[in-house]
Amino acid sequence: MTEHPLVTVVIPTYGRNDALHNTIDCIRSQTYLNWEVIVVDDNPMESEQRNKNQAFFAGLAEEHRIRYVAHADNLGACAARNTGVENANGDIIAFYDDDDVWFANKLERQLDFMREHELDFTFCWMNELYNGYRKVIEFRGEPDLYSALLRKGDGICTSAIMVKRAVALQSPFDVSLQSFQDFDYLLALAKSFKGQVQTEILMDYQISLQGISRNPSKKVQGLQFIIDKYGAEYESINFPAGLAELHQKQADFKLLLDHRWAALRGYFKAIKIAPGALKSWIKLIAAAITGKYVLTRVISRKQALQWQKASEKSASN
Repeated sequence: MTEHPLVTVVIPTYGRNDALHNTIDCIRSQTYLNWEVIVVDDNPMESEQRNKNQAFFAGLAEEHRIRYVAHADNLGACAARNTGVENANGDIIAFYDDDDVWFANKLERQLDFMREHELDFTFCWMNELYNGYRKVIEFRGEPDLYSALLRKGDGICTSAIMVKRAVALQSPFDVSLQSFQDFDYLLALAKSFKGQVQTEILMDYQISLQGISRNPSKKVQGLQFIIDKYGAEYESINFPAGLAELHQKQADFKLLLDHRWAALRGYFKAIKIAPGALKSWIKLIAAAITGKYVLTRVISRKQALQWQKASEKSASN
């Protein structure tokens, strides 16, 4: 890696024109100065958001480091990120979703980390913000990153990821995925390239009030993809409980969709894989008796307590 490589910041955007303004300002404030921005507009062609974005970027025509690319159709965030990578001039890619907030030194610190450890990719820790609470999303990636990701059972938001463009071209986002894209992307990178977690908080990730349980149908689809693609990998690392946890999560989302029988079958699968998992037994019995009532009550209460404790811990630090 050269001393001051050009970093291409890839921003997919859909339906959040106001947030996009703040995102551009955040990049302008970065302490690392050798960057370019590619915004990929995934809004429908005749939509109000498309028109607003076109007007906004027409006003930035003199800022040659900021480029605007528009999809002809709504293709999804994964396709938008791939489009950004394909159009990039930089040797390094940093993904940035337009509702997240980078710290001013994020690009500089991640580049230093990649150069120091001679990495193909990295991702940082972050603050997760929800309803006035804050918690730190930590991840160690040990003993090796790939198995650690499998054991964790999900990824981290794409705005935390920095990757060499040559690697990103070889390992694009899977455009068929509607959820868990970050998890699949990190697993693909970790399996084939040299990566490491940067144990430094360099961004804030904001969850909307509806965000924790939104789009359960997409979560079901995404989890099925992960189960189909990586199920055998859990066996290879002798961690059946991780695969059972994925089935259990999927059953939870099916139950939230009022698909009780499908959820019961999912809990049965989890129990068959890991018979000693008490949580799966409890959820199976509760779903059989009350449907989603107990699950929604428990989720709401558990999340409130988790966020409160995490916020108190962060404040004490």
